[in-house]
Amino acid sequence: MPADPNVHSSDIAYATPDELVIRYDKRLISRLISDTGVPITDEFDFRNNNVLKTLLREASAIVESYAYKGRRYTKEDLKAIYNDTTKVGRELLISLVCAITLYLLWRRRGDPAIEVPKDFEIAENMLRRLERGENIFAWQGTMDAGSRMEFVSNATLLQNSPRTIALRRFIGNAGFIDFTW
Repeated sequence: MPADPNVHSSDIAYATPDELVIRYDKRLISRLISDTGVPITDEFDFRNNNVLKTLLREASAIVESYAYKGRRYTKEDLKAIYNDTTKVGRELLISLVCAITLYLLWRRRGDPAIEVPKDFEIAENMLRRLERGENIFAWQGTMDAGSRMEFVSNATLLQNSPRTIALRRFIGNAGFIDFTW
């Protein structure tokens, strides 16, 4: 079935199993993805585990939803950040995805006694700030995110114009006056 052009989501996860174990203990991850109670120790089985691959994609979708809601990034922007292995912004993106993946792995166990990982709370806070333009990925178009801009002429039409929507992607909603009364 061909991809729907109306779906604006990436076809890749913004982190791999190898990138996850750089940030979190592989023994812990191996236990959390196993449904038998026996940690997955085989390298091939670990890297190709459907649970892990699915939760990495789910976490990537969560990051996308915050980035898209703030209208600062497209899937192409996030893919470019992820694929540029020479820049540290990539590591922030991967770190956010990995922290959310760890939470999703813990939540999957269904144990109410499991406390939400602190890294997830930090990642969630970072994503909320990203959505509002208080934090940004170091992407050229968003370097001025959160800067105050004011528009006065024909505000009602301007608010939903394609240019305004494109501008919101870069600077956020901070400078836009809400004229919907």
